[in-house]
Amino acid sequence: MAGIAVALTPLFGFMSGVVNPDSMLFAVAAALFYCLARGFRRGLTPALAVALGAVTAVGSLTKLSFIGLVPGAFLGLLLLSARLARDSRRAAWRCFAIACLIAAGPGILYALHNALVGHAVLGAVSSTIAGTHLSLRELSYVWQLYLPPLPGMTRYFPGLLTTRTLWFDGFIGRYGWLDTTFPSWVYDAALLPAAAIAALCLRTLVRRRRALHRRLGEIAVYALMMIGELALVAAASYRGFPALEAEFAEARYLLPMLPLLAAVLVLAARGAGRRWGPVVGAAIVGLFLAADIFSELLSVSRFYG
Repeated sequence: MAGIAVALTPLFGFMSGVVNPDSMLFAVAAALFYCLARGFRRGLTPALAVALGAVTAVGSLTKLSFIGLVPGAFLGLLLLSARLARDSRRAAWRCFAIACLIAAGPGILYALHNALVGHAVLGAVSSTIAGTHLSLRELSYVWQLYLPPLPGMTRYFPGLLTTRTLWFDGFIGRYGWLDTTFPSWVYDAALLPAAAIAALCLRTLVRRRRALHRRLGEIAVYALMMIGELALVAAASYRGFPALEAEFAEARYLLPMLPLLAAVLVLAARGAGRRWGPVVGAAIVGLFLAADIFSELLSVSRFYG
């Protein structure tokens, strides 16, 4: 159910309708989430270590924004290796080394090439690191790009609720160069099913909170992957501030985390109970399908109407 709903996500379909690195990025990110989830359920094996390393290597070659997922993936590899070490330290070290070497291979070759030709060792990443200075001002900007400002913070987006305007409305549907949008009432109406899905998801989490304690490590990995991606997008946007305000505040940059949305939808369906769960699941798929169809009609009317 969740896989179908995510596949029908209008913004995902819009981005996948053309040839661009984002389409590859979404697929590689989903593969990374899958490998980690498989590892936490079945354990780390040499084959899975190779898969984790290969997926990370391909992701780093696809688009630089994949780097935001790497810290969380590395934490996941550490936890899986530590779990394997309870049975065999030798096997754990071997799997850890295999994954790291494969993942770092393209980066090492790229750095060596740049060093030999006299370019910045990490290429574009070097300039990004040089232009990033961790400070309270930057942390405040990163926070406010996604959430309402806390008391005492300088307001960088006065009169704008970024959570709603930039991200929620953007995910519901803003296409083209953000110039193709639905009427405002559509975004208001979308708050109702979104709130219902969030409430049902929360209900499941509360009812199964004991099971969550057994998976705190896995949850921490996914949380770090999400935080890393959010921080990377915000840091890139901050580099152009104040000349460009929220330059990278587009919901499409968060689509690598679609597997987490799928998990939320599954939890929402389960929150409806055994009797109504299938009905809610079908309703969610129907909702995403309707949003997809109307988004296509909106784009057609904008460019061909």
